[in-house]
Amino acid sequence: MLVLLIFIIAPVVLAQTPDAAVDSLLQGKTAVEQARLLNKLTAEVWETQPDKAGDYANRAFTAAKRAGGFFEMTEAQYNMGKYAHHNNNFTEAYTAFSAMIKRLESADSTLKKQLEWKKWMGKALKLQGMNLTFNSTKYDEAAKKLLDGLKILQEAGDNESIAYCLLGLGFVNRNLENYDKALEYFSQSIEVSVGLTNKKPIVSALNETGNIYMMKEDYKKSLEYKFQALEIAKNSNYKYGISFVTHDIGLTYMQMGELKEALRHLEISLQMDSSSNLQRERAINLENIGNIYRRLGDLKTAKKRLEESIEIAENINAHYELKSGYYSLAEILDEMNDTKKAYNYLKLYCAESDTFFDQQKIRQITEMEVQYQVAERKHQIELLEKEKAIQELKLKKQSLMIYLSTLGGILALAMTTGALFLYRFKSKAHKQMQAAHIEVMQSNKDLLKALEEVKQLKGLLPICANCKKIRDDQGYWQVLEQYISEHSEAEFSHGICPECAKSLYPEYYKEKRVQG
Repeated sequence: MLVLLIFIIAPVVLAQTPDAAVDSLLQGKTAVEQARLLNKLTAEVWETQPDKAGDYANRAFTAAKRAGGFFEMTEAQYNMGKYAHHNNNFTEAYTAFSAMIKRLESADSTLKKQLEWKKWMGKALKLQGMNLTFNSTKYDEAAKKLLDGLKILQEAGDNESIAYCLLGLGFVNRNLENYDKALEYFSQSIEVSVGLTNKKPIVSALNETGNIYMMKEDYKKSLEYKFQALEIAKNSNYKYGISFVTHDIGLTYMQMGELKEALRHLEISLQMDSSSNLQRERAINLENIGNIYRRLGDLKTAKKRLEESIEIAENINAHYELKSGYYSLAEILDEMNDTKKAYNYLKLYCAESDTFFDQQKIRQITEMEVQYQVAERKHQIELLEKEKAIQELKLKKQSLMIYLSTLGGILALAMTTGALFLYRFKSKAHKQMQAAHIEVMQSNKDLLKALEEVKQLKGLLPICANCKKIRDDQGYWQVLEQYISEHSEAEFSHGICPECAKSLYPEYYKEKRVQG
């Protein structure tokens, strides 16, 4: 919470408090924490106090190096190179970015896979490419750095730096007077910049698009883009943006022949550049102001402004501005009948032009752009193929799941049907067993009842040979009918068999035969 509070109040404190306040903020912190805080403060004061930002960047690098913080050291080194570039120390800036790139390349494979590594490598290549674009004639090398940086930044997803890379490629093509290609890159930069919180990239991209339309002599469209850029710069309080857009609006008015309106805008821009110590921008402004005075007929003032512009451009080694300044001053001296000086400046212009418009370099840049586009398309195709493979795998998995689900459903149905059949079979068998059991039980019951009802006569019965009486266990002789009735459930009914009837009733049988 304390660190967050420090970052919130830091810009206000630093604007009003000596560096002792910063030292107190750093007390008690580890070297890595100090480096992070100083890097944060560098970003906070960059716009208003660039010299202080440069000092903090150097201190951050020292602290990070002491602690061995890889990315903290990288960020500090990046800020140091950026500060050198801001002060037109282009050789120092190039050296800083080269050292930064070399250190990033020496990182192990684990670090190289991290998005933070890709972000810083891409940003280093971007600024190194920008440095070469504006302050050397090595446009082929500049384009390569920018294209390499663009590819890495796209992998890192750093849209702000991507927008600046596209701007740099636009500048390369603009300086080579390949205007259609430059317009293409500036348009891409606008598309990437639209959703960014930082409005600087879109201000530059809109303004440079306006410059291309100015070169194509579509002045209406040129002013539309530039005034749109100026409005965004003012709304976001982007002072440097206000300055260079105001200057470029003046250029469009100058091309349209509205010289006083052009001079008004250029003088406003020059005043802003002088207060901010922007040397390259001052050189450009002074050259254009000199050209307006020349067209207004004031050759003396025109010559003075051009000489001031060339002096600044020579001091900062700004080749593009030198080429343009030499040619403009040669024309002014020729009109002033100073042929010798005019010839000398024209030779200087031709020397710069030979370097700038080397067709071999243009061809190399075009080849690199084609290679980048081919690699990018190949990458997109690979991504599409991977996506297709993933989708096919998903479909296979879905089909397998559907098949397994269907099979599972069929198996479940079969098991359910089998279970139901088995249940029914068991139920039927159970019922049959129950019925059989009941039947057996009933039979047993009936048998038991029968056993209860039947008394068996067992053993040898002593019976009289003559009268047929039976002797019981007590030794008494009983009539046969009486004995059986007592020892069983049988009851007797009396009758006479035919043999006895014949014996007992012979008369009856005789009459029956006579009648027959």
